[in-house]
Amino acid sequence: MARQIKRDAVIKRTSPKRAERAEKSRESTAPEISDDERVEMLRQSMFQSSLPDLPKMPGFHMCWLTTENPRDPIVRREQLGYTLLKASELPGWEFHAAKGGSFQGCIMVNEMIAAKIPTRLWEKYMANNHHVEPLFSEEQLIAKTKEQQEEAARHGAQIIESPGMVELGKDPGVQPFSSSYGED
Repeated sequence: MARQIKRDAVIKRTSPKRAERAEKSRESTAPEISDDERVEMLRQSMFQSSLPDLPKMPGFHMCWLTTENPRDPIVRREQLGYTLLKASELPGWEFHAAKGGSFQGCIMVNEMIAAKIPTRLWEKYMANNHHVEPLFSEEQLIAKTKEQQEEAARHGAQIIESPGMVELGKDPGVQPFSSSYGED
């Protein structure tokens, strides 16, 4: 008798009418979503558009570093003075702590790892990369232009410089980068 009851229960669960009713029930409770909204949902789930903002820490520039660039490895960044942030340093960031591997306990989102560098050192790096190096490149362009002007003059020709070329080499001075990034 018990076996017959179980068999009847199985038949009821799998009966076509029951399945049809369940399907209609699911359809009626699902929210209406357009195809465009579905595409946007897919896009959002596949691509992370930004990383969470790291909190400000006085005296430090906070940033995200990639762990997947073989030309810019984390070890090199550490040699340059970057320190990887541990979740224990930032309350509320425990959820983002790496659970194992070489970055255990560090704050990570996907392949990105949080780091800090003293502001004074970061300012020097920014001044070098965005002021000193571009000025050096400008000086090379100016020297090349002068060579071309001299060559042209030997042949009785003249090279007319554009206003942009005339402005090259004029040092505007280094401005603090931290103020541009809202760091003081």
